[in-house]
Amino acid sequence: PYTTLFRSTNIQKAYQIALGRNPTDSETAISLAFIQQHQASYQAEKKQDATLLALTDFTHALLSTNEFIYPN
Repeated sequence: PYTTLFRSTNIQKAYQIALGRNPTDSETAISLAFIQQHQASYQAEKKQDATLLALTDFTHALLSTNEFIYPN
């Protein structure tokens, strides 16, 4: 199953790829909640691949951050 540890690892990898750094503990917690909420929403809608859709939403959100768009 898609565990919290696996989600945390994916979040860390996404931050490293997109922003070149690890997420803070707060960012990890917020990201986990975001993914879980979106996954639950997709599951309630009976969508296939709810986990993949939730991770896609997370990736889109990460790529929409000011930190990604306006790198220092």
